[in-house]
Amino acid sequence: PLPEPMQTLPSTLPTILSLVVTFAVHLPPRIERAGASRRLGGLAGRRRAMDGHDYDAGRRTLRRSTTLARSGMAEQERGPARTNSKSRFEWFDPVKRYELSEQSDKGEDAPLLVYVPGIDGSGLTPVAQFAELSTFFEVRCLSFETTDRSMFKDIQETVAHQIRDAKAKGRQVFLMGESFGGIVGLSLSMTDDELIKPHRLILVNSASSFDRTFLGRISPFLLRTPDPFFTLAILPVGFSILDVDMFTYIFKAANNQYPKILDTPERQLFVARVYPKLMEKLFLKSDDLKWRVRNWVLDGCLEVNTRLRDVSVPVLAVAGTDDLLLPSKDEALNLEREIPECNVYLVEGAGHAGAIDQRTDLLKIIRNWVQATPAITEKR
Repeated sequence: PLPEPMQTLPSTLPTILSLVVTFAVHLPPRIERAGASRRLGGLAGRRRAMDGHDYDAGRRTLRRSTTLARSGMAEQERGPARTNSKSRFEWFDPVKRYELSEQSDKGEDAPLLVYVPGIDGSGLTPVAQFAELSTFFEVRCLSFETTDRSMFKDIQETVAHQIRDAKAKGRQVFLMGESFGGIVGLSLSMTDDELIKPHRLILVNSASSFDRTFLGRISPFLLRTPDPFFTLAILPVGFSILDVDMFTYIFKAANNQYPKILDTPERQLFVARVYPKLMEKLFLKSDDLKWRVRNWVLDGCLEVNTRLRDVSVPVLAVAGTDDLLLPSKDEALNLEREIPECNVYLVEGAGHAGAIDQRTDLLKIIRNWVQATPAITEKR
């Protein structure tokens, strides 16, 4: 048997395994650094495809790839059988679990923010945002054990249950999906069942673009690659989540220079408590990662990418302009064209791991979005 280090993907950054959101290294797009911008105005309802790009070709390739992956990997898999009896996940409130001493008077009927993580499954990558978000929302995060064997449908069902319960109590529900979690959010926002549909959807670097990435197309072959070759093949992908500005903020934090969302000792201590727990969760064995790519990401993309026009809730797509892991900026603009009520917020200079780190005041972005669409805010 291989030594344990060769079976495990190490992590050195808070969001290092969201890099394997589909472990997709795309052919680098042309980035136009137009500055961080709130596109809250009026491109809703545009449905044309992006010029010069055949999206259907990518989806056809993904369908063929998924078929190959399922038919050719039975003998390669070493994990449990594909059944929901092996689901291992939980819901938690990060502010309560990690004891943020700061108090909020938002009340019991405050809007609920349901957070679905990326493929890392930690539920903790927006650690810099939790304190500020909790001043307006009750935040509820989904977290998976590394050995979880949920299918995409299982994840949909547990998220739908949270939404249904909150709506039954008359509460507003905002669903936030980061990377892979964005695929889950899209799938629930296009259902005909109003009881499990969120009032609003927030996407952060949505991985719905996976079927238009290079590794998305070769995934059935890569997923059949045994260790140590599989691990070695995807390790370089880690560099694609980084951006230049990330190091600037790390240097500032080392010199006790914090942004407004982390400008109190209580919040800084809270983040210090969460980070070690986050790091513990950011380890996936290759078999665990393969399961998630095949049964979460591939299945999810197949379900949502041909039905984007069926999304019937207001959507805010947050994307980094310098994401080298996924074409997040292009995907946000594509969603704006395809989804009837979709607005885009671009985080200038941010990579895959930086769109909602400490440089971004996510609550402020959400408030501006809600205020720009007051009629939709009251929708039940």
